[in-house]
Amino acid sequence: MVATYSVEHGVFIVDSVKQWSPVRLADTGVIANLDLDQQQDRFVGLMTAPGTDDDDADHHVTFILNFAERMRTRLSSNGR
Repeated sequence: MVATYSVEHGVFIVDSVKQWSPVRLADTGVIANLDLDQQQDRFVGLMTAPGTDDDDADHHVTFILNFAERMRTRLSSNGR
């Protein structure tokens, strides 16, 4: 899930919550399926391959590099 939020007078306020991706994260049964790097600029998620059941899925890894910078760029270009 993804939530937009604000902080007013030291109070955390959630504005809206929506689905982050229509694709479910894979259930590895062993390790975490999502992780952030230390600077929180990048994350990795283990997703179930399209068109497969989670039980017999080939597991793929998707790396999103410079995540925070990409979000800043997209948000600034949408504000025009």
